[in-house]
Amino acid sequence: MRRIIFDVPLWSLYLHRAARGLPRADPSDPVERALEDELFERLYAGEAEPMPEAQRFSPLASWAQRIHDTIAQLPAFERLAQDCRGRPSPRARSTARTATSCAWSRTPPRGTS
Repeated sequence: MRRIIFDVPLWSLYLHRAARGLPRADPSDPVERALEDELFERLYAGEAEPMPEAQRFSPLASWAQRIHDTIAQLPAFERLAQDCRGRPSPRARSTARTATSCAWSRTPPRGTS
């Protein structure tokens, strides 16, 4: 399913949402939830499938890319990814903590959430 800048497999979305007791993914999900889905995919699979530039949600693409770039530079994120790779439950909980502690200091552009 297309999120912001990554196409996240439906299975990963299911694992993420089920582990956190969240509703099914929907194209109209809030921006924060879509970013959490992308972060979960990176932790669980090790990488995420980028969407072509033309298919990205352009009002948020540069914001989301900055978040992903910042998180990729954090040694703690890499350690977390190594601990969580292939294990959905710990990764899902960690996604929420990572997103909360790192991403929300950079709010999305106005009118997009």
